[in-house]
Amino acid sequence: MDVLDLARTQFAVTGSLHFLFVVLTLGLAPLVAIMHTRWAMSGKPVHEGMTRFWGQIYVINYALGIVTGLVMEFQFGLSWSGLSHYAGDVFGAPLAMETLVAFFLESTFLGLWIFGWSRLPRWAHLACIWLVTLTAYASAFYIMVANSFLQNPAGAVVRGDRMELTDFGALLTNQTLVFAFPHVIGAGLFTGGMVLVGASAYRLRRRAQEVEFFSRSLRMGVVTAAIGILLTMGFGYAQFAGVPEESSAATTSPRPSRSGS
Repeated sequence: MDVLDLARTQFAVTGSLHFLFVVLTLGLAPLVAIMHTRWAMSGKPVHEGMTRFWGQIYVINYALGIVTGLVMEFQFGLSWSGLSHYAGDVFGAPLAMETLVAFFLESTFLGLWIFGWSRLPRWAHLACIWLVTLTAYASAFYIMVANSFLQNPAGAVVRGDRMELTDFGALLTNQTLVFAFPHVIGAGLFTGGMVLVGASAYRLRRRAQEVEFFSRSLRMGVVTAAIGILLTMGFGYAQFAGVPEESSAATTSPRPSRSGS
């Protein structure tokens, strides 16, 4: 196995681990927000318990996603500097937007939500978790903008030895992005729903005392997973319509150097 194969294997392992945490948090975020909304409206202890319990699961996976994501960012510069030099001016822009706008806002609101229990007003605290959800999906959108450009380099031309962005609107309306983003969202909802189903079914089988708690979680997970799998399959199949035979965005598309220099 040469250096190129090792670099590819390393990035594949890191990317796969990172996505496992990301897809789970994308699915859990709206579920925790819905649980918190029910608690804010009804005041029932069972809804508060569900919010706290599944919220802790969300926070743990969020932290693990950050750790694996940082490793992946370093690999972009260390192992794939050739790609960064050739197309970094284009696909680096949505990555920067994801970090500076979506991620920082998401982490700020998540911090307010974590430390806002019994400190923030009820509806302000509820607004924090919904803002976490919205910024999480905005973060996923910008990541998929960058990913879709790598699949279909729209809105850019090659000048010299690197690509330059010519149409930011085309980057945001990439035909690959139109199908890939809902596909990822569906996968997140399916994953989050199945985690609720699996954990709740296990606890109910063990005859846990919190029957109502896990029964409600199980029902919510089943509904969410059903919606998520339909979106995943539908937009996954639809992505074949967005696979271009030949990119019309760039006049040429030379392969980056194997050495990464």
